[in-house]
Amino acid sequence: MNKLQILSIFDVFNNASPALRQAMLDEARVMEIAAGARVFNEGDACQVVPFIGSGGVRVFKHNGGRREVTLYHVSAGDSCVMTTSCVVNHQNYPASADATPGGPLIFVYYTPQQMREWIETFPEMRAHVNAMMHKRMVHLLGLIEELTFTRMDRRIASFLLQKFTGSGFSQSLEITHGQIADELGSAREVVSRLLKELEKSGAVELGRGRVRMTNENMLRVYAGQSSRYVSSSRFSD
Repeated sequence: MNKLQILSIFDVFNNASPALRQAMLDEARVMEIAAGARVFNEGDACQVVPFIGSGGVRVFKHNGGRREVTLYHVSAGDSCVMTTSCVVNHQNYPASADATPGGPLIFVYYTPQQMREWIETFPEMRAHVNAMMHKRMVHLLGLIEELTFTRMDRRIASFLLQKFTGSGFSQSLEITHGQIADELGSAREVVSRLLKELEKSGAVELGRGRVRMTNENMLRVYAGQSSRYVSSSRFSD
């Protein structure tokens, strides 16, 4: 993808004044990062502000041991709100990020100084940043509620349904128990045990690095998307 193709995905570019539109086009630089590679580490200084054209990023917190929790994903047509916040407030990254599997991460980027100048000068760029902040704040409030009040079995079932739907309702996902644990901020052992219970119920079938949906209705029951009753005594974590 070239820089015009990438920028054309973004409303802030398409709806920009001629001055901002030309500046974004002139200053854009294209970068590609391999799928699965580390994009930045917690504590790193913010060097660039990306506008993603292809691929995605998983932003997460790590406890220094084996546990991670995914904060949010950034996909094509998005900017990273954490990066923008760090730029505006002259702070280092408070979390880490990896390029997601499935294809290279391709984006255009700008320097922190350029972004600060545009935010101060152009109302449309300020509106873009404010919209990003609002979107992520709503998402993170939902994540806090989910982590605090939702049982892990329901979170796993909901996560799997979301992934099946996001892949065009494919019946099979290439994903490990460890990856699910990282997404949900749990231990791999807990996730493995609860997946085994889902398999016993007939909702899924487990393979090496793979989860196959065998009964969508049953999976929706465990996700709380059906009125059918499932005893919580089988899932205590």
